[in-house]
Amino acid sequence: MLAYARGWLIVLLVSAGIARADAAPRAPVKHPPSAQAAAADGATAFAAGDYERALAAYERAYLEDIDEPQYLLRLADCYRALHRTADALRFYRLFLHERPDAPERASVAASIAALEHPPPASTSTSLAATVEAERPAAAPPARPIWRRWWLWTAIGGVAAIGIGVGVGLGTRSSGSGSFMPTLPAFGPGGQSLTVIH
Repeated sequence: MLAYARGWLIVLLVSAGIARADAAPRAPVKHPPSAQAAAADGATAFAAGDYERALAAYERAYLEDIDEPQYLLRLADCYRALHRTADALRFYRLFLHERPDAPERASVAASIAALEHPPPASTSTSLAATVEAERPAAAPPARPIWRRWWLWTAIGGVAAIGIGVGVGLGTRSSGSGSFMPTLPAFGPGGQSLTVIH
């Protein structure tokens, strides 16, 4: 949800930047050091393959310096690396809108075309997929023994018999009439005692 809200925030900021760019001609702008630091962090993260961190860094850079469209291109590259095609296309198009005369225009247009019309899978891949699809389905794996009905029926039967025997022996009256057993003979004279409570 946070990523969704963050994406809309960037779209709103980009839209505000586009509206502002249409209103007045652009003068040379000095880039804030915080934006440059965030962009450097993004470049390092992107080169290391940490695209989520690079995306966050380029977002910070763009929020600090909304007049620099290069951050749009870097954001699009991050989204493309993260396989978020719709977001990548949106930011590539925003970059081309901001800088229609950019020297990278041809490569950005090629990136857009590649994302919109991905190349078909190679024949070896499609052949392997066809072979896999034509292979007969394997038998489902055998269920483990603890999932078999007869095991639990047998366990239940043994438990019921055990409980019946235990209850039967526990309620059987002994010959002495007292529930408490007589203690064995001990001490001098070997007299036996009956426990009384």
